[in-house]
Amino acid sequence: MGKLKEDFEVQLEGKRSLAEATDATRVRVSRAEELLQGLAKETACWTGESKSYDQRRLHLAGNVAQVCTFLAYAGPFNEEVRLKLRGQLGADLASQGVPCSPASMASFDDLLVSFLSDAGTVQEWGTLGLPSDARSIQNGKFVALLTTLCMIIFTVCY
Repeated sequence: MGKLKEDFEVQLEGKRSLAEATDATRVRVSRAEELLQGLAKETACWTGESKSYDQRRLHLAGNVAQVCTFLAYAGPFNEEVRLKLRGQLGADLASQGVPCSPASMASFDDLLVSFLSDAGTVQEWGTLGLPSDARSIQNGKFVALLTTLCMIIFTVCY
């Protein structure tokens, strides 16, 4: 009878250890499934980002030409003249077959932000009191990039 009781205890301990191993395996499988689901979402995100990267790389030469021209020539002008210069530059680049980003001023402002500063810096300028209109942000970029002192006159019409 003692031998049977001892065998029963051994078998019962084996059953408990198998139950613990099964529970641990279920937890690992659950975590693996969550990881795979997260990676599937990341795959979709990275695929879209890859297409966007290819588009940005295609337009890189034209975008650099636009930003350099803008920095060299558009600084002292108001937004109306800047927009006109931007349109003329876009037409010139298109006529010469240089691929560049679309010609809207909103996309050009985004292009300037990405080339010359980051969104965090622009947001910081806003907290320091810089108006949030496109011209003020562009002028802020000009001033931030200057290595010598100059004077920019902000004309504000109310």
